[in-house]
Amino acid sequence: MKSKLIAVVLSFIVMIAITPIVFKNLMNKKFDSMLASWEMKGYKISQIEDKSTYLTTDRVFRVVIPGEKLDKSGYIKDVVLRIEAIFKNLPVTNVKFFGKVLKVDLLNPYDTEALNKAIKDKVKFLVVTPNFKVYKYKVFDSKILLGDTKFAFRGINGEFLYPDENSLKAKDILIGSVSKPIDFEVKNLINVYKKEKNVINQKEKFNFYIILNDSKLSLINTEINNIVYLYDKIKLILTISVQNADIFSVLRLSGLNGKFNLSGIDLALINKIKTASQEEKKELILKIFERGFKASAALNTKHIFIKNKDIGYLDLGVKATFYPTSDILQKLQVNDLSFLDLKIKLKTTPEVATILMNANPKLAFLFAFAKKDKDVELNAEIKKGKLFINGEEIKSN
Repeated sequence: MKSKLIAVVLSFIVMIAITPIVFKNLMNKKFDSMLASWEMKGYKISQIEDKSTYLTTDRVFRVVIPGEKLDKSGYIKDVVLRIEAIFKNLPVTNVKFFGKVLKVDLLNPYDTEALNKAIKDKVKFLVVTPNFKVYKYKVFDSKILLGDTKFAFRGINGEFLYPDENSLKAKDILIGSVSKPIDFEVKNLINVYKKEKNVINQKEKFNFYIILNDSKLSLINTEINNIVYLYDKIKLILTISVQNADIFSVLRLSGLNGKFNLSGIDLALINKIKTASQEEKKELILKIFERGFKASAALNTKHIFIKNKDIGYLDLGVKATFYPTSDILQKLQVNDLSFLDLKIKLKTTPEVATILMNANPKLAFLFAFAKKDKDVELNAEIKKGKLFINGEEIKSN
């Protein structure tokens, strides 16, 4: 009996002793698989130190993010990070990535030197994952001074569900000038991104401010929803709402809403534009118009205030169909719009209509044909190259 008890105790001790070794091997296998997947995406990862112990895995890496992952213009060449990954060699553990930006290589060497001097040891972050599928992250608060420009960010955190879901929150992001009284600020930012098969859904909510001297431009409770359907032909639905927009206490909009739809553009052309040169982009955009697509937009606001005087509302709708055509530039030069069907519906108050005409005198021609009662109502249409206003064809002299 005694020998059996000793055998059980010894077995238990051996089990306890080898547990860290077993789980270290299991976790490192998953860890290395994660590194391999990121390397396949174009990230350069090299281990520069191993500080692991019997109970803890502690590995330090140098990670190079290609600039094209962050900036399609090519101005950023590379971003170099130092990341230290730490986890316990036990059955239940989180992997923690302590990281900081070592340097940023830009196209301009002078800008590179100035930027890296400003951000040295100031951009740090922490990423935590229990399973290499869900990553919770936060960027530590920091203030950065780059020449005359000041940057500050506070309360940045989020969650990344590999590979197609991401959420970001930020309490405060500030960009401003040291010598000039102007600041740009975003507060209470929430950004949610999700991709399911061929559908991308992105939502944003924030407050935005421009502070100039003692005046302020503000967009309060701004929400942007963007849905993209990625099939052979792209479909995009973009909606924007702003509870209150105050432009330096001169113009104020209440209950502002906008919606934009786009459909029928070849996905292959959009993919080519992403990597095309500036000249190639012009040709591809021209080809998009020549192949044809549909677009619509709606904009309305419940109240428009000029220096606290309520002058009314605005309700605008636009629908456009671009039919397949050729030689579109030549047609535009001779005012040939046979490839376009366009409908515009506008309803507003006389006070708002007057302001629109003062801002753009060319609109006076259209408003001359508008229905005028208590409100101003305008229905304009271009069909087969002909202009109709409120159902009546308008012929040029």
